[in-house]
Amino acid sequence: MTLKDKIKIKLADDYDLVEDIILDLGFYNLREYGSYWRFGYDEWSNSSALRIYKGSLSYKNYKYPDKNGDIISLVQYKKSCSFEKAMEYLAYKCGYSETEVEESIKVVKPFGSFFKKIKNIKNDFHVEPLDDNLIDKYRKSYFELLLLEGITIEAQDFFNVRYDLASGRIAIPIYKKEGLVGILGRINQRNFDEGVAKYLPIIPYPKSKVLFGEIENKKYIKNNRVYVVESEKSVIKAFSMGYRNVVALGGNSISEFQKLAIHSMYPKEIVVALDEGLELSHIKNQAESMKTLNILFKKAKIGYIDPLGLDRKACIFDMTEEQCKNKIKEVIWIGN
Repeated sequence: MTLKDKIKIKLADDYDLVEDIILDLGFYNLREYGSYWRFGYDEWSNSSALRIYKGSLSYKNYKYPDKNGDIISLVQYKKSCSFEKAMEYLAYKCGYSETEVEESIKVVKPFGSFFKKIKNIKNDFHVEPLDDNLIDKYRKSYFELLLLEGITIEAQDFFNVRYDLASGRIAIPIYKKEGLVGILGRINQRNFDEGVAKYLPIIPYPKSKVLFGEIENKKYIKNNRVYVVESEKSVIKAFSMGYRNVVALGGNSISEFQKLAIHSMYPKEIVVALDEGLELSHIKNQAESMKTLNILFKKAKIGYIDPLGLDRKACIFDMTEEQCKNKIKEVIWIGN
């Protein structure tokens, strides 16, 4: 049986892994519809442009029909790479060893393609910064809603939270080492219609290339534990509770860029703590995906927290301080 056949058999039986691959490739708005998944090109588009069917793993691109094929074709399309490179990517995602991949696709230099991949990630990590003075167009404010949610004035001030008069939303500036790269808008009311988005970009930015809290909390993470959460608000709330070793994905899947950024801070322990409402298998898969870069960095201990017992769509830092202290003792460690 060829490696291609092995990959397809594994993916046909592992829906969580297929979803992880779709999100890891940088697609967004993933939705499951019975016998297939739908998703969009970017975080601001709807989920009707692309489709992958379960079982067969056939892929349809409604905007570019000439790109239709299977999941390997999808990888080739998104990464603009050869069939061999697409196979290499999928093989690593499926957990096949370096030796198996090299023998199958005839990679001559040991680890050569792996290191080249990491180099490409580093090169692609850059985001063109905005003018830092742009943030001054948004009014400096303190929000009662955030205070009610346990976010202190000190935390709001530290993360430079502002008010966007045009949208009426709380404006959270997004920084990377390059500077200001975007602004996220959070609805400024506790109760709102289900169809209204809680978070919307005021100034869009590539979420998969940002790790919120990295700049602010980096020095507290080296040789320490880092908690990887979903939302930017959770990082700010954690600050209010005295936790400075927290970063946010801006979603529920860890991109290749974010994996590299987390490992580059040299944490001793990496704990994935995603929100309530996700399947535990997905959270475990995200934690296990962090192992792929342990070969390049000081090996970190990796684990995850079961969100069982949290309120609906809540994070561990939405709990009381005492509850949070107890919950973070429940880390499920995985083998490295």
